Amino acid sequence: MEIRAVDNFLCEDDFKEVIEYCKGATYLYGAVDDDGHENDETFCVGMTHLIYPNYPFDNRCVPIKDRIKIFDLLFKECKSQFPEINEYNLTRMYVNCFSPRENPYFHIDSVNENTKSYTCLLYVNDIWDFNDGGETQFYINDIIYGILPIPNRMILFDGRIKHKATTFRNKYRFTIALKYEDPLS
Repeated sequence: MEIRAVDNFLCEDDFKEVIEYCKGATYLYGAVDDDGHENDETFCVGMTHLIYPNYPFDNRCVPIKDRIKIFDLLFKECKSQFPEINEYNLTRMYVNCFSPRENPYFHIDSVNENTKSYTCLLYVNDIWDFNDGGETQFYINDIIYGILPIPNRMILFDGRIKHKATTFRNKYRFTIALKYEDPLS
């Protein structure tokens, strides 16, 4: 199970536009990373802003032309940079927003562990320092690996890998997720 990273994924002007989009978007609270654990209640963590499919109540402050521009930009660039997803269907595209010191759960992005899927994840914050935190952690064979949230880095990974976001120490953390499912699964 490979995890690939592409730095400087977007040109500088496009990346600045994506940052402004994320900062100006309307977010809904209530995302749940996991279905719960024995003797443990699952709490909502993070906020989301849905780009695709379009739900009007989720995008009140973002003009449709801006949402379409972000969708087109990321959809085309992912298809270009990651040809392995070309046979897969895009099922969701959204912005994740985590407040400082939230504690997300590990989860998978596939419908289930047998459904082939890919996730593309773009790190949207404009600055980052090693002491900020904010990596994405992957749990593979009883080892946790971390991918650093370098601005304008896009990662591609198998959606069946258990993973979780970690938050920044003192600022909001933005990522844009594109989720692809195998149409034959």
